[in-house]
This record gives sequence, C-alpha cells and structure tokens, in this order.
Amino acid sequence: MEVLRSDQDKLNQMIIGTDTDNQLREKHSEVLKLRTELAELQFNPILKIREVLSPEQLEQWSKLMQQRQGSLNN
Repeated sequence: MEVLRSDQDKLNQMIIGTDTDNQLREKHSEVLKLRTELAELQFNPILKIREVLSPEQLEQWSKLMQQRQGSLNN
C-alpha cells in the first residue's frame, strides 16, 4: 500500500513535470500493476472466509462489510 501511494504520488508529480509520455506510461503501468496486486491480496482472504462460514454467517459478514464500506466512504 505504501509503495502504491508513493508511486501514485510520483506519477502525479510526473504529470505536471517534464517527463516524457513514455516515462508517464511506464509509471502508470507500474501503478496499475500495484493496484492489481493489492486487489488480489484483498480478495484472496475473502475466498478463504467463504470456505469456513455458513450461509447465515456469510450473509451477516456481508452486511458488516457493507456497513464498513459505507462508513469509510463518509
């Protein structure tokens, strides 16, 4: 997450700087790759959780995650 934030900040600085289009594309690709890796790291535990929870527990867990997401967006 820290590397992603750092690379995103660097990309933002590059956009207003004098870097070439190719340099921007390269940094953009790095940021996209890091986002994908982070998404995988976040998604894989969800698959593990599904393996052990009952349908009722999954429903309750899903509601909790929706509430959590809502509070993070506010």
